[in-house]
Amino acid sequence: MLSERKHFLVASNSTIKKARALRKRMTPEERELWGRLRKRSLGVHFRKQTPFGPYILDFFCFSTMLAVEVDGSQHSTKKGIAYDARRTEYLEERGISVLRIPNADVRRNIDGVLSRIMQECEKRGLDKHRQQIFNNQIPPSKDPPRGSSR
Repeated sequence: MLSERKHFLVASNSTIKKARALRKRMTPEERELWGRLRKRSLGVHFRKQTPFGPYILDFFCFSTMLAVEVDGSQHSTKKGIAYDARRTEYLEERGISVLRIPNADVRRNIDGVLSRIMQECEKRGLDKHRQQIFNNQIPPSKDPPRGSSR
């Protein structure tokens, strides 16, 4: 089974390095949400700043294939919207759902945010996307393996 999912979280060395740096300097909203998600507090395991292909996911739950993105104001610009659309398409093609949470929601209503995340996790459960990945029905990422040049 390990070899079947090995391709799944492949990322370049530079992406991995960037993710490690981002873990050390999370935004206040990311820190607040991480404090509530860590240690399986919602009953599922989340990872923070997870490299995935060319992207870094703010929070990722492998068992439910859910990425939670905490979005600041840069995501509402024309350029930010276009970038997020490409990124979401890339992730969804690989069976990952993306839940976008505005910074303001984390600051003003953390309990509501946690409720939305929990609902999404319950809705997805160990669903068909994860089963498809393990059955190799979703193609592996076309990104170069770690350590190769771009």
